[in-house]
Amino acid sequence: MLRWAAGRAITSWMAVWWRLRGGVPHRGTTLRRAANSARRLREKERR
Repeated sequence: MLRWAAGRAITSWMAVWWRLRGGVPHRGTTLRRAANSARRLREKERR
């Protein structure tokens, strides 16, 4: 249990850190959001 909590705490703080820096670097670009909104997904389905 303690190991899980420690891992969760570390990854949570990493997420906060990257969010404050503007996003997570990924393949030469920056991901600003973790996921698309439900509305955006519905719009994609209609196309």
